[in-house]
Amino acid sequence: MNKEKCCGCRACEQICPKKCIKIFEDKNGFLYPKIDEERCIHCNMCKKVCPMINSEKVKNKEGKAYALIHKDKYVIEHSSSGGAFTAIAESIANEYEGNYAIYGATMDKRLRVKHIGITNIEDIHLLQKSKYIQSDMKDVFYRIKDDLNANKTVLFVGTPCQVAAVKLYTQNIKKGKLILIDLVCHGVPSQKIFDQYIQSLEKKENETIVNYEFRKRYKLLNIIDSSSIMYTLEKEEKYKNIYKYSFEDEYMKAFYDGLTYRPSCYSCPFATAKRTGDITIADFWGIAKRNPKLNPQKGISLVTINNVNYNNLCEKLRYSVNTREEDYKLAIENNNSLRRPSKKNNYYEEFLRELNKGDFCEIVNKYVKKKSKIEFYIARILPENIVNKLRSFLKRSD
Repeated sequence: MNKEKCCGCRACEQICPKKCIKIFEDKNGFLYPKIDEERCIHCNMCKKVCPMINSEKVKNKEGKAYALIHKDKYVIEHSSSGGAFTAIAESIANEYEGNYAIYGATMDKRLRVKHIGITNIEDIHLLQKSKYIQSDMKDVFYRIKDDLNANKTVLFVGTPCQVAAVKLYTQNIKKGKLILIDLVCHGVPSQKIFDQYIQSLEKKENETIVNYEFRKRYKLLNIIDSSSIMYTLEKEEKYKNIYKYSFEDEYMKAFYDGLTYRPSCYSCPFATAKRTGDITIADFWGIAKRNPKLNPQKGISLVTINNVNYNNLCEKLRYSVNTREEDYKLAIENNNSLRRPSKKNNYYEEFLRELNKGDFCEIVNKYVKKKSKIEFYIARILPENIVNKLRSFLKRSD
């Protein structure tokens, strides 16, 4: 099969009336469907729910953009950006008390990322924060269908392709209420790639990693890096937290260099301002151009309303968030994933081949140029246009 045409959402597997589609994992850990041709009745249901085939059918028109910051500092601390998802989830829980389900990605105790549903807002911590791994959607479509048929309000948050799949899968269900939030996405590495990274870290630390968090805010020379990571080591029932800046962590270096995404991400039809969700959430990069006092590294959400039915969303959230309408062009201008897919690294195939033979961290450091603390600091304090010019000059000089 053409791997660039499959996003690994598993909708085809769960819609098949004959259960003749099975999901297999390729050598790099990416999930793909395989059809048992002898059992297939050619009903084409799999094609009808495929987000890659139907990408243009599920996109909304460009909407309105807002900067949003949750008023609760605890929520900000436990969010990747400004706490927009938590605010919306809290609003749903209050409005539909006892008759809602919220679906999002969680990382379990085995450090595996999967989508789950919660029915108690006290469990929202399970779904907070970004996870830079493709989440497994096994059984999620079935569960959302059951919730809608039970006349529940369902809030689903995921990558644009996952949201598109849920929208297509549920298109004929008339009961319940479905609210879709898509996340602005660079691309998704596989669980296997992340596991290889964890194994490499454990080998280096000579201890077991029992917890891992993306997007920890960490200070360097009084400059916040909101993309830092933290992992917890366990040795003889004692725990130790390790913090690393994004520019010195091998997993994040490979991620930002376009070395680890699934093949379909590099031609993603959803990397556009026309979104699949009713609502879109991201970091509001570039907001300081309009208001120098605002620092997205401290936590500011970009929220775009893509469905007119939710034009009053920010008004509903006014008691829990500070929000202001912003220029939509500003939001797009400073978020590449709202304009085009991520660029595939020239060494992508070579890197993945080596990854299956050696140590993750060693291989990443072979392919990704090391970034110094000085480079990081300069990138944070200089205007973005000057930083981009410097990067272009340095590339030409290599």
